[in-house]
Amino acid sequence: MHSRRTICFVLVLVLAMIAGTVYSQEPIVLEHMVWQFMFGEDIEFLEELADEFMALNPDIEIRLEIQRNVVDALTVRTAAGIPPDVIAISSFDALQFALKGILLDLTELMENDPDFHEDAFIPGMLQSYTYEGESVLRYGMPYQVLTWTASYNKSHFDEAAIPYPEEGPKWTWETARELGRKLTQRTPEGSTKQYGLVIDGSKRVDWAYWMALTHQAGGGIFDKIVGPSSSNFQSQAARDAIDYLMSLYDEGVAPLWVSEPGNIGISYNNVSISLHDIPSTIDNYKITLGKSASVGHIRQPMGPVQDGWFSDGQGFAIHSQSKNMDAAWEWVKFLTLRKESGEKLVDDRSRINALRENLTYYAEHSDLFTIQAVLDAVSNPNNVPRFVVTDPRFWSQVVNIQMQHVATKQTGLEAALAEIDRLSGGFLAH
Repeated sequence: MHSRRTICFVLVLVLAMIAGTVYSQEPIVLEHMVWQFMFGEDIEFLEELADEFMALNPDIEIRLEIQRNVVDALTVRTAAGIPPDVIAISSFDALQFALKGILLDLTELMENDPDFHEDAFIPGMLQSYTYEGESVLRYGMPYQVLTWTASYNKSHFDEAAIPYPEEGPKWTWETARELGRKLTQRTPEGSTKQYGLVIDGSKRVDWAYWMALTHQAGGGIFDKIVGPSSSNFQSQAARDAIDYLMSLYDEGVAPLWVSEPGNIGISYNNVSISLHDIPSTIDNYKITLGKSASVGHIRQPMGPVQDGWFSDGQGFAIHSQSKNMDAAWEWVKFLTLRKESGEKLVDDRSRINALRENLTYYAEHSDLFTIQAVLDAVSNPNNVPRFVVTDPRFWSQVVNIQMQHVATKQTGLEAALAEIDRLSGGFLAH
């Protein structure tokens, strides 16, 4: 009897020790690398979501690591053998890492998880993190839409008794330029008080904004999207795109970064149409179209070949070397598939959440002519991802300087294109 009590006591003690060991285990630590630009200076809302997730999952700890340049930081940490578990990264930046096997292919997780449903996303958004090569590679989950629509100040059209632009075969580069001409207004002294058309919502001749025109013209400025080795600036598509862009400056329809004396510049109620705007739940586009503008959105106009533009996902990827993939997947799902998370992310970051379910929220918090116009722009099958350049900052400076010289008539177009090709060839080769 005594021995039986002893055995029971020892058994209870062992079970208590095991339970205590389980209870005292350190939580799984997920290191989440965050791109500062994606979320802005203040990431309190992401910290709030991390707190909510950890309250629901006390065995997981989220540690946010803010980086000014995720691409460089991810490269260094991967090479050092200390990769983060989760990365907040745009779809086109992530693609180069996905093709190198650095990011986890999420296909198997998606297919085997009952919580995941592809049709939960706005059409085209999940595809922004999908690469179709020899096999389909899904390397991230989007939480917001980053695509480009054309936007316009409806009041300017009303004042000029001009019908709003409509999608269809008549909504082209030429009709957009013609509308721009009609809507441009000048003072008796000759300065511009209202610009009819602008490509990117600013006065810059910036490659990142107008290079999509080359796609609409049937080509591209690089030989391939990922890891390009040569530029195609002297192709007919690039020439057509640049000629169109420069014609807007030459005619005074669009403002230039170097504008003539007396012009009011591009701000507050002096642009009628912008061919580059991000659909938003706040009034970012009104900096261009005017604080009091009643704004309409429409798909990009048709170029010489097609109407596509660029469509990038902003979202989250999992590192292929993460030791906590299951926990990382749960955290990514919490951020991207949960309606409440999407509303919070939209509220703080202003863009459309990638979930279909949150479209109602977007419509209630934005000034749109029609939500369908935005959906048409987002889900346009002719959209393409941005090109992935090894060092876009240096390369873009070369291009922008040359284009600025063309726009201000310091250099002819042929000479500028030849110089860009020459410099790009050496740069991209390395």
